[in-house]
Amino acid sequence: MFLTFPRVAAAVMSATCVHVAAAQVRPSADTAVAAAGPSLLRMSAGVVLGVTVAQVINAPEAWPRTAGGAARRLADQSGFVALRVASHRGLTRAVPWTASREPCPVGIAARTWCAVTHTLVVHDRHGAPRPDVARIGSLAIASFGSLLWRPERAARGDASVFVLSRVGSGLLIAAIRRGVGARGRAAHE
Repeated sequence: MFLTFPRVAAAVMSATCVHVAAAQVRPSADTAVAAAGPSLLRMSAGVVLGVTVAQVINAPEAWPRTAGGAARRLADQSGFVALRVASHRGLTRAVPWTASREPCPVGIAARTWCAVTHTLVVHDRHGAPRPDVARIGSLAIASFGSLLWRPERAARGDASVFVLSRVGSGLLIAAIRRGVGARGRAAHE
C-alpha cells in the first residue's frame, strides 16, 4: 500500500505512453474542434519506452525481469493505451467540449497556471468552462481496466494506489507537456 519508487515510476511511465488530445473524434455540428489525435508511431514509442523503464526498474515486482515479464509489461502498456484511446473517443463523442487553443503567457508562474487549467478545463459550445471529462474519465477507465490483469488487483490498497498514481501522473504529464509546449507559442504579457 505504500508508495514505492517502482510503483510511482511505473505509473508515470504509463501515463507518458499516450497523449490523447481533447479532439480526436469528429465534433458534433455545434462544436469547433481542430486538433489531431496521437499518431500510432508516437503511441508505439511511448509503449516501448514505458515497457523498457518498467523492465529496468522491475515494476511491478510480481513480474520477473525475464522475457515473460517483458511480454506482460508490453501487454499491460498496450492494453492501457487501447483502453485509454477507446474510452477517450467515446467520452469525447458523449461530451464534445473543446480544449482551449489560446497561447499561454510567457512568465513561468502564469505559464504553469495556464498549463494546469488548460489540462483540466475545456469549454462547452457557449464558451463556459467545464472539467475535461474525456481526459480524466479515460485515465480513470483505463487505470481501473488495467487492474483486470495487473497484480495490484489482489489488494484493495495496492489497487487504489495504482489507480490514483496512474490518473494523477497522467494529468501531471499532460500539464507538463502543455506547459513546455506553450513556451514555443507563448503570448507576450
